[in-house]
Amino acid sequence: MVKDIIDTFIIMNDYESAQYWLTHLYSSGFKRFDDGEKEFISGVIYYELGSLLTAKEFFDIANRKSEGRLFEGKDTKYIKLLKR
Repeated sequence: MVKDIIDTFIIMNDYESAQYWLTHLYSSGFKRFDDGEKEFISGVIYYELGSLLTAKEFFDIANRKSEGRLFEGKDTKYIKLLKR
């Protein structure tokens, strides 16, 4: 449910509200397999807020956990930041 709230704020381009909900994302919805999705979402939010260093750190974690799969089909600006 928290992920859906964050996704809604991202669609609305309200990244500040999405950032507020990140703390709740990390304390809810535990999956057996951590595929880096939470870190990818965090990276997107921080990227869009202009915190590129923080975004890159989250993208790096997401990339390692997902072996790059989370970047497939997403805006290429995110992977470009990671490769800088």
